[in-house]
Amino acid sequence: MEQSDYNYSMPPKPDNNLTISIISAVLCQVFGIIALLMSMQSDTCYRNGDYEGAVQKAKSARTFALIGIISTAAFLVLWILSFIFPFVVMFFAGLIGWISN
Repeated sequence: MEQSDYNYSMPPKPDNNLTISIISAVLCQVFGIIALLMSMQSDTCYRNGDYEGAVQKAKSARTFALIGIISTAAFLVLWILSFIFPFVVMFFAGLIGWISN
């Protein structure tokens, strides 16, 4: 390409949120893969001269990545609580039985 082929009036490339998308893809495949696709589409939009499209795709990538990370964290908390809850119930049942004797 010649130097005249470049569009110097475009703002700098927006952050495509690729790093957080990869982390999300490791933690939650469904939302993570969508985030990765949006991140790559952001780069494609920017290369094609569509700055607004690149910004929108980057925002979508971040949103899907955060949804994936938050849903994984919520699942892990609930999973851990499901193991702890029976022991708490048994402890209080034993305590009530001990107090009542």
